[in-house]
Amino acid sequence: MDYDDYQIALLFSVLVLVPLASWKITGMVKKLQKMSNRLNEENEGLTPKQKEFVEFLEKASNQTKEKNDG
Repeated sequence: MDYDDYQIALLFSVLVLVPLASWKITGMVKKLQKMSNRLNEENEGLTPKQKEFVEFLEKASNQTKEKNDG
């Protein structure tokens, strides 16, 4: 078989880079899920009023970030 550079690069991309990228993305998703679970566990011991206050602060923080980004 006679492969030119383009075909070799394409083969490399499919066999190496695509699995590597999906592995990295899977790792990032798992990390985010762990962080989310930790936050939920931290909020478990709070009273309903405290949970409501935490949610209020998170919403306010997100709105500030959106205003600064926009």
